[in-house]
Amino acid sequence: MEREKVSLNFYADEFACKGSDCCGNTSAIDLSLIEGLEELRSLVKIRMGANKPILITSGFRCKKHNEEIEGAINSRHTRGLAADIQAKGVPVSVLFECALEVKQFKLGGIGLYNNRIHVDVGTGPRRWEVL
Repeated sequence: MEREKVSLNFYADEFACKGSDCCGNTSAIDLSLIEGLEELRSLVKIRMGANKPILITSGFRCKKHNEEIEGAINSRHTRGLAADIQAKGVPVSVLFECALEVKQFKLGGIGLYNNRIHVDVGTGPRRWEVL
C-alpha cells in the first residue's frame, strides 16, 4: 500500500493517533500546520547546515488517547491543529528558536520540552517551557 503524501516531506500516517487500544486513525490535519512544519524543516536545514528530517512524535490524538496521556482538555491535537516534534541530531532549543520564526507558529503555540517541542496553529501566541 502506497503512503499518502500530504506535502513534500510529510505523509498522512505520520500524523495518525499513536494511542494503543484506541482509534488507530487520523483526522484531517490543518494545512497551515503542515505548511508551518515544512517551513520549520527548511529553517532547521539552514541553521544546521544539513537536511534534518522532522519526526512527528504526536500529531492527531483521539479523545481517548488524549485523556490517557492527560493532554489538555481542549487540546489542538484532537482537532489536527498541533504536532509534537523532534529532529535527530538537532537540539530542542534549536527547533524552538526556528519555530519562533515560522509565521503559522508565531500566531499559535510553541512549547519547549526536554526531548521535543510542541507547535500548533491556534488563536493568539502562546509560549511555554516544561524542562
